[in-house]
Amino acid sequence: MFLFFSVYLWRKNLKTMDIEKIFNLPEGYQRMQALENDPAGCMNIGTVTSSAQCFVQIFSIASERAMHFDCPNEVIDGLHEAVAENQALIEVKNGVTDKGRSMIYSIVKTKVEPAGVQYFLLFQVDFGAEVLNVQGFFTEDGMAGMRDAMIWSKCKREGVISMDDPSQWFFDPYDENLKRAFLMNRSELEEYDDDFPEHPLTLCRAFIRKVREAL
Repeated sequence: MFLFFSVYLWRKNLKTMDIEKIFNLPEGYQRMQALENDPAGCMNIGTVTSSAQCFVQIFSIASERAMHFDCPNEVIDGLHEAVAENQALIEVKNGVTDKGRSMIYSIVKTKVEPAGVQYFLLFQVDFGAEVLNVQGFFTEDGMAGMRDAMIWSKCKREGVISMDDPSQWFFDPYDENLKRAFLMNRSELEEYDDDFPEHPLTLCRAFIRKVREAL
């Protein structure tokens, strides 16, 4: 729990509890050293798997700088306008944490040269005057594109997609009429996460669940 909450308390100059006794880091993650331009009180953690490099920053921000917790459609519209040609919207969801705090998050992928993609997570939890801000960078490593290739083959065998209709493979999750050169693809649906436990998108969604459970 207090892996995240302790950052908020530190900003309020309150006595923090023993993190190791209250909350264990997600399996495989470890604390990382601060970077030169980190926000005040920032906590950095990360992990590396055979398919991903993951780096997460946790810090608090003023409530007026946060996304609107009750307006996911506003966030979706804003991201549709803001993403670059090499980026695509994957997911936007809001709700409450296990402790009843308002939360909202977005996942955007970016094409990484020469190959692969990175998933950027922005996850915010409402603590009143301040908001806990989680920024995660989940980057493909190793066999880049393996998940895409395997699910493409599966969907083609099952007749879900065809070479003549790429719209069944590439799509925007919130606007079926949106046409761009780079979009989400069917392999990035959450239903395939269990088949690729070390994929960066799977790890990103698993981290989201950890935050929801902790707060």
